[in-house]
Amino acid sequence: MYKISFGKYYYHRDTEGTDTDFHKMINQALLGIYLADQKVQRQKEVKKMARHLLNKGGAPAYFFFFNGRIMANLRSKMG
Repeated sequence: MYKISFGKYYYHRDTEGTDTDFHKMINQALLGIYLADQKVQRQKEVKKMARHLLNKGGAPAYFFFFNGRIMANLRSKMG
């Protein structure tokens, strides 16, 4: 339920007003970075929901997701 509502909300919200492409990208970036967190990846059910949300967010969400994962891995290796 939550995953569908979130996807519909941020796409609906971005169709109003100016700078819609910029605001859409910000939403997709936040989505990707948030879902890249290790806490999400450790929980099977949450991970399924995350995959659904990333699909809704499209390529930009995946871009930020993968970059977030890379940054987290680098941070953990550096100490």
